[in-house]
Amino acid sequence: MPVLEWLVRADLLIEDAPAPNIDNLLGDESVIRPAFERLGDFFIASELLERSNQTGLDVACESGGLLHALWKDFDALEQNRGVLAVLSVLISKQCFGLELPDLVDDESIRSSLLKITVRAFPSRTPDTFSSKSGFLVWEGLKQRDFSFWTMETILAIAWQSSEIDAIWIDERLLKQQSFAERDAFWCGYLHESFESSGTVLRLIDAVFELPLGQLDSEIAERWTTLLLWFTAAADRRVKDRATRATVAILTAQPKVIPKVLQRFIGCDDDEVTERVILSCYGALIVSRDTDIISIVTGMLQKVYRYNPEAFDNALIRDHIRCMSELAQELNILPEDCDPELTMQPISSEWPLKLPSEDQIEAWGELLHFRPDEFMSDFFKYSMNCLGPWEHAWKKKNMGEWILQRATRDFGYENSRCNRYDAYMLGKYGGGRSKPTWAERIGKKYQWIAMYQLASRLHDHVERKRDSWCEESLRTPLILLEERKIDPTLPADIVEKNKSGVESWWMKSLSDLGSTEIHSDEEWVAKEDGIPTLEELLSVVEHGGQNWRLLVSYPSWENRNEDADWSDPYRQVWIHIESYLVPKQKIAIAYDGLRRRNFFGQWMPVGATWPYGFAGEYPWGTSFNTDPEESYRQGGVGIDLSVTDLSVYEPCWNELVVGCEYDATLPRSSLFWVPARAFFSFKDLWWDGRDGYRFVNGKTIFRDPSITEAGPASLIADADDFLNRLNKLGLCLIWTLLGEKRILGGSLDRQTPQRTFSQIARLKENGSLHVGERVFFDDYDKGRGPNTIL
Repeated sequence: MPVLEWLVRADLLIEDAPAPNIDNLLGDESVIRPAFERLGDFFIASELLERSNQTGLDVACESGGLLHALWKDFDALEQNRGVLAVLSVLISKQCFGLELPDLVDDESIRSSLLKITVRAFPSRTPDTFSSKSGFLVWEGLKQRDFSFWTMETILAIAWQSSEIDAIWIDERLLKQQSFAERDAFWCGYLHESFESSGTVLRLIDAVFELPLGQLDSEIAERWTTLLLWFTAAADRRVKDRATRATVAILTAQPKVIPKVLQRFIGCDDDEVTERVILSCYGALIVSRDTDIISIVTGMLQKVYRYNPEAFDNALIRDHIRCMSELAQELNILPEDCDPELTMQPISSEWPLKLPSEDQIEAWGELLHFRPDEFMSDFFKYSMNCLGPWEHAWKKKNMGEWILQRATRDFGYENSRCNRYDAYMLGKYGGGRSKPTWAERIGKKYQWIAMYQLASRLHDHVERKRDSWCEESLRTPLILLEERKIDPTLPADIVEKNKSGVESWWMKSLSDLGSTEIHSDEEWVAKEDGIPTLEELLSVVEHGGQNWRLLVSYPSWENRNEDADWSDPYRQVWIHIESYLVPKQKIAIAYDGLRRRNFFGQWMPVGATWPYGFAGEYPWGTSFNTDPEESYRQGGVGIDLSVTDLSVYEPCWNELVVGCEYDATLPRSSLFWVPARAFFSFKDLWWDGRDGYRFVNGKTIFRDPSITEAGPASLIADADDFLNRLNKLGLCLIWTLLGEKRILGGSLDRQTPQRTFSQIARLKENGSLHVGERVFFDDYDKGRGPNTIL
C-alpha cells in the first residue's frame, strides 16, 4: 500500500477534496496535510514500542515499566488515549495475534484498553487481524455501554477480507445466536445506527454513490452479506433500503449471486431468506445474466427438493417459483427443473394445534397482538390475504396460531425483544397512526408466522375463488399480494409526480391568462390558450433519441402556494390516450371518434395491475394468472352489446407502485407500460429504471416521470415505434379529453367549467393527421362513438 494512502487511513494525514482553482494548476488532485495530534501520537508510540522491544514487552508492561506508565491509572489512560490507540495498531502489526489488552491483567484497565483497541480497528490493515481480534469483538459486544460502538467499528471494516470481516460476522457472530436472541440486539442496533446516520446508513447509501461495476468480487460479496443481514431489521427503512442496495450491487456483480445465495439459503430468519431470493431475482431480471440465472435456478430447486420443509413460507416458495419462470422465459431452464415445483404440497403438520385460552391471553399481552377484529389492525386488515382459505379454517383460529408461532415457536416469549418493542411503541405509538416503517420485532414475527400459515393452508386446504372470477390461466402464486417491494424499480424514484412543471417530454404549457385582462368566466369561455394537440404530439429529441408521446395526464393551475383554501384559481387538465387499431379498420375507427366527448371513461382503458413487478411485465405469472380484460375498465355508460369498442386496443397498461409497505418509495403512483402487443417480437426487456429496452441496446418505451419531475407519461422511440406498428399491421389513434375550470371560491358559487376533446392519428409515413378541437358545455353531450363499429 502506498505510504500516503496508509497515512491517510491511519489518520496521520488528512486528505482534503480539491478546491476550485482558477488556473487549474493542481488539476483534480486532492491536498494532503498533517494531522498534527495523531502524528505526534504516532512518533511517541513508535519510540516507546522500539524501546520496549529492547527490554521485552513483558517487562515494559510490568508495574514501573515503560508502557505500564501509559495505563497505570485511569487518569493516565485518559491522558494517553491517543498514544494507546496508535500503540494497539503498531503491536498488532509487529506481533501477529497479539492485542494490546492481552498485555495487562487488571480487568478494569483491560476493559478500557479493549475499547481503545477496538475503536482503532479502522486504522489497521486487514492482515493484522487474527482470531484474538475476534475475541475482543465478542468482549466488546458483551459490554452494554460499548456494544453499539463495537458493531459500528467492525461493520466499518467488514467489507474487506480479514479474520473479522463480513464472513466472520455472518458465520461466527450472527448465525451463532438463536433467532430471537439475535434480534433482541441486532434490530435495536440497526435502528439506532440508521437513526444516528451511523455505519449502517453509510454502508447502504454508499452503494448508490460508487461505480459498482468496478468493485472487486470479494468486496461485493462481503458488502452484500452485510446488507442482507440488515434486512433482518424490524425497522422497514433499514430492511427496504438495504434490499435496494443489495439489488444494485448484485445487478452490477451477478457472478457474486451464487455465493451469496448459498451463504443465506439456510438462514433461520425467514425475512432474510425471503429478501435474499428476492434481491437475487430482481438483480438477475435487470442484468439478464443467463449463465447465472441457470445456475441459481438449479441451485434453488436442488435445495428445495432436498428439504422442502425448510421453505415452509409462502413468499419464499413464490420467489423460488418466479426465479424458475425467469429461466423458463429465457429458455435456459435446467432440464431437471419444474417451474411449479414449489406449488406442490409440502409434508407438514396438519391439522394445526391451537393454544389454550390462558396462553392466548398471556401471549397476546406480551406480543401486543389480539386475534380479534376490534383489537388488532393486523388481524382486521393484514390477515385478509388468508381469505381464500377461511371457508375451511376460521380467521380467529388463524390469528391464534400466528400468535402461538410468533411467541412460543420463534422464541419471542423468552427473549429481550419486548424491550425494543416497548421502546418503539412508546416513541412512535401503535396501530395505523404510527409511521409504517416503525414496526416491532413482534410484528415482524407475526408477518413471518402468517406467511408460514399461508404455506400450510396452500398445502392442505383447497383455495376458494370468488364466484365472479374467471378461470385462472395459470396456477396463481400463493400470496401474490404480499410481495411488498418491487426489486426491479430504481432507487432514485422522484419524490413528487409534478404535472404543472415543464419537462422535456411535455414542453407546451397552458396559458392560464391574466386576471386583469379576463374574468374567470371569460377565461373559461375562451377557446384558445390551451396546448394544441400538434404541439403535445410533436416528436421531442432527448438523449440522442426522438421520442413520441403516447399517453399523458398533465395539468396546470395558477394557485399560489400561500393562498387561502377558499381563494379561486384556474386549472386546465388534459388526458391524452392512444389506441391501436388494425390498418384495415382505421378509417371507420377514426370516423367513429370524430367530434366526440370522451368524458365519463366510455372508451376502453388499459389494464391496471396491482401487484406485478415492472421487470416481470409482461411475461411473469403476476401478469398472466387472470385474463387481462379482468383488470380493465372503460365502456362506462355504453351498451357494449350494441356498440363494439374492441377495435380500439389501449396502447398502454398501468402498474401500481405502492409505498405503504416499501419504505424506499417517496410516493405511491401509477407506472405506465406499453401494451403487450409491442412485446410480440421478444426483443424488449426491462431496463432497470423507467422503461423497456432492446435486449442489448437502447430503451424504446419509457415513463420518465418515475425518475424525473414531470407528468406521468408513456413515450416511445419515434422511429422504432413506427416500424413496430407497421410490422404488427396496426395504426395509432390518439384521443384528447380536457377541461378548463375554476376551483376554490365560495361554496355556493357554481364552478365555471368547460370540456373539450380532439383526436389525431399517426400516418404510415410518421406524420400526424389532427382533427378539430371541439368544446362541450355539458359533460354528457356527444358521449359514445359516432357509428356502430
